Amino acid sequence: MPIPKPILPKFTQLIRKRIRTGLYGKSTSSYTSPILCVAKSNGKLIIVHDLQELNKVTINDSGLPPHIEEFVDAFAGRECYGLGEIMEGYNECKLDVTTVPLTNFETPLERMQITGLPQGATNSVALYQAQMTWILQEEIPESVGIFIDDGGIKGPRSLYN
Repeated sequence: MPIPKPILPKFTQLIRKRIRTGLYGKSTSSYTSPILCVAKSNGKLIIVHDLQELNKVTINDSGLPPHIEEFVDAFAGRECYGLGEIMEGYNECKLDVTTVPLTNFETPLERMQITGLPQGATNSVALYQAQMTWILQEEIPESVGIFIDDGGIKGPRSLYN
């Protein structure tokens, strides 16, 4: 699907930013997957990588995604709590070099590939959840809860009866 002309300059700017940050790199792979670019209600652009064909041949990770009810219930009985999105966390999880060429896509600049964990890939949620749980293992479950890319910080226990 071609990128609509009205958003092409912003799209190209976003691609260049992702090249600078290392999320995208040049590719010579013969594999390619489609991309879309959509504008959010706030005007920001989101690049969506269509990984359906890659997902068809990916062996599923046996890890289960977290249950929202368990995550939320763990905050009961606290005087206060906070929740924050772990921004760009997926991008920080680097793909194995043998996998990177399978994420190839075309841009107006050149053929590119994703170097970080792509959102929408079959095992991305399970891998990211496992990594965040490992990183914060000393704080879980007493002080922190992880729900994919959201981190919950638990305040002190309530003394209210």
